[in-house]
Amino acid sequence: MPIDVIIADDDELFRLVVKRLLEGERAFRVVGEAGGGEECMRLIRVLRPDAILLDMSMPGMDSLEATRRIKFEYPGMKVVILAPQEGDAYRAAAVRAGADAFLLKKDFRHELVSTLRAVRRGAERWKEGA
Repeated sequence: MPIDVIIADDDELFRLVVKRLLEGERAFRVVGEAGGGEECMRLIRVLRPDAILLDMSMPGMDSLEATRRIKFEYPGMKVVILAPQEGDAYRAAAVRAGADAFLLKKDFRHELVSTLRAVRRGAERWKEGA
């Protein structure tokens, strides 16, 4: 059974690249895309995906607030935050918000598939390359 994923990022080109990467894997199905946090929340309520990929900084509701809301409304839903740069502050904020994983955007092509599989199994992923 494929993992249903929503991609939420304000960069349309980045969403397209992520979508193409996931579509190349039978284990995943991209069921929705959002350009911001509010749009992502609307899609989640309708589509009920298994996992959400959230850009760290989106317009309107940012990924941390979206993560808190997702985890409150759907505790079993998996959230992976994609950050633009390294930093313990980013990672710590993601942990506090309840994210299941944290990836750097520069590393997503190599780590995204394994990270989504790991969080689906219940493992948390907090270190690049883990």
